[in-house]
Amino acid sequence: MVRQDSTSASLWIRGLPDQVRGAEDRTEDLDARVADVSGNVIAINAGSAAGLKAGQTFTVYHKGKEIKDPSTGEVLDVQTTPIGQLTITSVRDRIATGGGSAGGYLTQMTGFCLEPRPRALVSYFGYGDLIGPWYSEPSEFYRRQPLVSKEEAYAAVGSAAVSDPPQDNQRARFYLYCRQNGLWPKEVTGHDPHTDRKWFDRYCPVRNVTARYPPTILIHGTNDTDVPYSLSQDMDAKLSQAGVEHEFITVQGAGHGLSGAKPEEVAQVADRAVQFVKAHTT
Repeated sequence: MVRQDSTSASLWIRGLPDQVRGAEDRTEDLDARVADVSGNVIAINAGSAAGLKAGQTFTVYHKGKEIKDPSTGEVLDVQTTPIGQLTITSVRDRIATGGGSAGGYLTQMTGFCLEPRPRALVSYFGYGDLIGPWYSEPSEFYRRQPLVSKEEAYAAVGSAAVSDPPQDNQRARFYLYCRQNGLWPKEVTGHDPHTDRKWFDRYCPVRNVTARYPPTILIHGTNDTDVPYSLSQDMDAKLSQAGVEHEFITVQGAGHGLSGAKPEEVAQVADRAVQFVKAHTT
């Protein structure tokens, strides 16, 4: 095991091929720090995201002097001293996900499409259904705004992939056009929700709730004109049906983004979300 005086040390952990069971041999070193020592049991700040699994055995090295190229400063090697062995007995990840609107949708997706699953989800005015009337039929609310033509919408997004919004960004015009015409799911996926509903199942959290779904807190305003309040109601019902621990906070009279809610009410909701996450990650 690792000596107690190494609690603040930076470590290299290297897998021993003949002792790693149930996982592929590591081909790269893992940088980790010791977070706690209790007898011969230690905790390190790495988990499944780093490829760690129960049963793996590693050699632990103390990182020493760096040997650098005197001309370029490039690190050529690092002196290491083996200080013990470490066997992973359990991996306890403390991951929670959260987001609002489309971010709330992606948060709900992590509840079934990631392994290991997050310990808690926080969905602000999110949605678990991509093809309901709210998305696949013309939106009365968005049609109150001047209608966007198909030509203008397509010109706003162009045909080239981008990683950042372009200068004089008008891409929101494409979204507005899609919502005004109920075309967003079809335009984004290339599949028609009216004729190919089954294809969308894998992308609809509300259709993938099981007892393994993580504890979830849903937050939604009753006057949301972008993502209907009923979508969180539907998710609430599915979570209840599956026996999943969850909370559903209704913000009376609030619109999308909790617009129109009193600042103190928004703060109270945020505090409750933080408490919920802490309760499931500590």
